[in-house]
Amino acid sequence: MIHIHKIKKLICVLALLIFLYPAKASTLSLTIEFYKNDTARVKDYYFTTQNFATFLPYQASGEYLVRIFDKNNSLLFSENFNILFFIQIYGKTNIVTEETNSTIATFRLYLPSKSFFIKFYRREKEILSLNLSDFVCNRNNICEKERGEDEYLCPSECLMLAQKSICGNRICEAGETQENCCKDCGCPSGFNCIENKCVKVLSPIVYFIILLVISSLIVTIILLSKRKPSS
Repeated sequence: MIHIHKIKKLICVLALLIFLYPAKASTLSLTIEFYKNDTARVKDYYFTTQNFATFLPYQASGEYLVRIFDKNNSLLFSENFNILFFIQIYGKTNIVTEETNSTIATFRLYLPSKSFFIKFYRREKEILSLNLSDFVCNRNNICEKERGEDEYLCPSECLMLAQKSICGNRICEAGETQENCCKDCGCPSGFNCIENKCVKVLSPIVYFIILLVISSLIVTIILLSKRKPSS
């Protein structure tokens, strides 16, 4: 009975871990310059598809806040942090503290699945809003899964390419050409699309000449047939 109890307990723990472990996540490192007038700007960043723990300056304390939202502005993560607007100058005998108008802080943010917006606040006042797609999508019309691009963050690159082209819907889509789908992409001048193949079309003059020759042959045959044989 003891062994069965332990097995049940282990199964429950594993099931809880599977449920809590996100299906997909990544990490964004940011270097941000904060100003006393409640503004901020990104100085540098690094995005990776690997998962690292979140690191914030003076985490879980202070009047600053970082929040992560999905596309629908549903909250995925929220944590306090603090920054200091001063520098310390070490002399031979003493330490001098000087106030500054700005300071630089480094962040490492673990991004849960469906992360899209990252916003920074001071006392609930928004001072910086970031769109994660600006850091991930390089907009080169190639869906690069290895750098974190997917249908959620980069629909213009990944979603359109994921859709299969359909020949015959009168839309010349990605991958379709005049050679493999003239139904949608048409044919060059002088060709017609016949059974989804570009076939060269004869000019009206050629058709007229052929018709004239056929007509002449028919008339000739009729005339010859009406001739009476000579006695």
